[in-house]
Amino acid sequence: MADMNVDLDRLYHPAVVDYLSNSDRRIVAGARRVLQVLDIPYPEYLKLKPAGRPASPRLMEEFRKDYPQQGGDVTIKEQTDKS
Repeated sequence: MADMNVDLDRLYHPAVVDYLSNSDRRIVAGARRVLQVLDIPYPEYLKLKPAGRPASPRLMEEFRKDYPQQGGDVTIKEQTDKS
């Protein structure tokens, strides 16, 4: 198979960025897969975001007030039944 040059500037064209930033997750997954197969690094707008909802700053502030010794780190401890 012959080598080809790929113009990566098209990935950063404002219309492409807008389209892929606002597309359905299936379109974005397809674009990511093509880039992966071609061994092209993902542009920032195609990188995965952390799963779940981010904690609100107010919620974390309240947590730090209640547990200052943890410094904001959340650790879940298993409770034992003492009955």
